[in-house]
Amino acid sequence: PTTILAGSPCATGGPGQKVGDPFINCLVEQFTPQVEDRGNSGLKAETGKSITLGGVFTPRFLPGFSFSADYFNIKVTNLISQLSAQNVIDQCVNLPSINNQFCDLVFPRDQFGNFSTPAAIQQPFNFAKQVSRGIDFDLSYRKRFANGNRLNLRGFATYTLERTNFTDFNKPQFGDRILSELGDPVFSATGILGYGIGKFDLRWTVRYIGWMTDFAYEYTQ
Repeated sequence: PTTILAGSPCATGGPGQKVGDPFINCLVEQFTPQVEDRGNSGLKAETGKSITLGGVFTPRFLPGFSFSADYFNIKVTNLISQLSAQNVIDQCVNLPSINNQFCDLVFPRDQFGNFSTPAAIQQPFNFAKQVSRGIDFDLSYRKRFANGNRLNLRGFATYTLERTNFTDFNKPQFGDRILSELGDPVFSATGILGYGIGKFDLRWTVRYIGWMTDFAYEYTQ
């Protein structure tokens, strides 16, 4: 039999249901968790270091053509990131230990299952660091014809090799891969075709965004 604690919000059942049946006529079902927005006076300034190497190819045999490629390697320490309450909860449980800066801002439910008020606090945090590496490509071609018409072609793309957040100062080597998660595709590209006639210019643009997951990348493996 179900035991009902004194003061439980799940005290009465509906027709044909036993008193105390889980999730039956329970105030907990109707409760919306409250979160608190807060600043963080303990934030430290971000520090970024980057290395960029690149080159440009402009062949004489094809006037108007240009191709460039740039490798980038960016490391930001004490990265400042504004996290929602859900992000705070996710970071709390995803790190190797619950002894981290995120779990301190998540509050337990009471003995009846009710959320605390607030249930969690959302605020900006300093991450240990963020690392991002990749290659940018840029290709363009311009040509003016004898009749004055103009042709413009351009394509640019980014191939990301790494994008990882290191969120826990207590375990700075533990990385959370965000590459391939929503908003951070491995590959993205844009192509633009333009043609000009007199005072008029026509432009057609196409964009490609690579595969991404709406969940943590680790859950897809």
